[in-house]
Amino acid sequence: YGDHRDLHLSLRRQRQMCIRDSEITEIRANKDLTIKDLTGAGDLFAAGYLHGFINNLTTEECLEQATKLSSKVIQQIGARL
Repeated sequence: YGDHRDLHLSLRRQRQMCIRDSEITEIRANKDLTIKDLTGAGDLFAAGYLHGFINNLTTEECLEQATKLSSKVIQQIGARL
């Protein structure tokens, strides 16, 4: 997977950002979520991003997958989907 160095930031629950090499990609976080439990949110975010990364999705698509999974898990009690 080369010498990529990625930095991922969650900015006040409003945006997700990835800085890869010199490229900055940013997406808005999902809104209007009923947050019940934050357990597993970071793990699911990482899983969604890595799933996209190993399947050669764009950085934006990776962030979208990551946000989709983490948004899903925080709307229920417990870290299972």
